[in-house]
Amino acid sequence: MIEVINVTYRYREGGGISEINLRIGEEIVSIEGPNGAGKTTLLKVIAGLLRPQHGEVLVDGSRDPRKSVVYVHQRSVMFRTTVMENIMWALKARKIEYAEERAVEAMELMGIYELRDRPAWRLSAGEMQKVSIARALALRPKYLLLDEPTGNLDSSSVESLINIIRGRRYVVVATHDRDFSEQVANRIVKMRYGRIVGQ
Repeated sequence: MIEVINVTYRYREGGGISEINLRIGEEIVSIEGPNGAGKTTLLKVIAGLLRPQHGEVLVDGSRDPRKSVVYVHQRSVMFRTTVMENIMWALKARKIEYAEERAVEAMELMGIYELRDRPAWRLSAGEMQKVSIARALALRPKYLLLDEPTGNLDSSSVESLINIIRGRRYVVVATHDRDFSEQVANRIVKMRYGRIVGQ
């Protein structure tokens, strides 16, 4: 269970989120809203990348989400290594056994195994997006947070991602794509101006 309890995080230059209360259980939740609604900020707070200025976030009762939550950024960040090494990096950092096998499994799931020896920083934006998602899947997190995951994907890749998400138990997706939300989500949470306005 993810519990967001009266959380506020505001940026100095403006924007952010205010007084957010949200409980997420065994479900696929879509956080929907236009650019600037606060979707990314909310995901980063849940993932522990931003610390709330007010309120708290509990993940299975803990204030430390790092063991069970993985966040996939909207803009893919690639190390200057191969695709395989990019995906294995997080596994090795966490000293996870069978890193290569898990990386291969994730690449096959995302349909990018043929890219394994390619320099990751030279891929297309869509290919980088797939590598980022594969890197997260290889970690096998309990909670998977995806920030605008379809932005650089073609329709075939979006369909594959929909099937992957539907096969998981705990997923939170931030998107402005209503069609995608309706296809994957058990619940849609609507945000505007840093606040939840409906669900």
